[in-house]
Amino acid sequence: MKRRVLQGLWTLMISSAMWGGLSGCAPTDENIYNFNERLEKNIPIVYDKPGEMAENCRSAWSEARIDKEWMENLVFFKSIAHTTAGANNCYQVGSEVTLVNKDRKTNFAPYEGPVRARILKVVLLKPKERGDKLDEIFNSLKEKLYSNESRSEARNYILNETLNLFKSEIQFSQKNESKGGVISQTYFQYVRDSASPAVSKSATNNVVARIKGNTFEQTQSEGDTLKASCGTRVFEDYRTSKEVWDLIVSGKTNTAWDVHTGLLCAKQGSVINVVSRKKDANGNYESFGKIKIGQMRRMKIEALRSDFLKLNSYTVSEAMDEIESLYKKETQNHPDARLFLFDFEVVK
Repeated sequence: MKRRVLQGLWTLMISSAMWGGLSGCAPTDENIYNFNERLEKNIPIVYDKPGEMAENCRSAWSEARIDKEWMENLVFFKSIAHTTAGANNCYQVGSEVTLVNKDRKTNFAPYEGPVRARILKVVLLKPKERGDKLDEIFNSLKEKLYSNESRSEARNYILNETLNLFKSEIQFSQKNESKGGVISQTYFQYVRDSASPAVSKSATNNVVARIKGNTFEQTQSEGDTLKASCGTRVFEDYRTSKEVWDLIVSGKTNTAWDVHTGLLCAKQGSVINVVSRKKDANGNYESFGKIKIGQMRRMKIEALRSDFLKLNSYTVSEAMDEIESLYKKETQNHPDARLFLFDFEVVK
């Protein structure tokens, strides 16, 4: 893996401004509409000049609360686009901030010097779309973030991480009244050598492991999650199709299979809700039922083995043919989709 090439490509990707493919905020828009009106009209508010920050802020932030996985992504890729729910974003473009662990609220390396980042850009947006209509935004982001010259596993990994966080923060903001459906995206650039050698080495090892996990990963025991793709995220719901739920309750297998670009961020051994992937006309997800989740695997089709499947009335040949057909169908339009296999027990 050519670190220098990856870092250069990712920096180019960030500086090309993923929001360029969406509706922009022209100077005339700023003159006609105020801050809240622009958000309500789904006009991105962009701060990208040195010294700029959101007009609803009194002072600039000096710290950035961020998950460990995103700190490691920043140290490895050198630049990231990080999304959070809500309009509360007081980073000042061009300033330097100290990264603080989101969960523990402490420096990542308090005894060896903190990891620092420079603010390149801030974008505020209030998407009007709900549910599956957000696919239009994601597809636009993919077109802007992908390079025609490189579709490496590392690039696919960081793009998927960016899009998954973007999507989950939109959903959280739309559910939480205090966030008002608004999201903010901050472009961070790593301050060279601010991470200690030990932190830098650890970050590199962990990101490389997660990139490999983007090809294949599995849980081993109760409490495990698919950390390579989910990081620290744990969901209570699994969003899937009615067809997958029908497979689960059919009694033909104790291992379910699904193919999509989403995530299965549950703990092995936990009970989770299985809900529809798309919202109904009232904006709600249909609840199918509950399962106790067993061992989980996420992979490309090349890693599929028949001994991963716990089958009842299905034959191995039938199951493998069905999985391969579903994988081929889903990855034609979504090459980053992955196969999920998960053992289960239906909870009455």
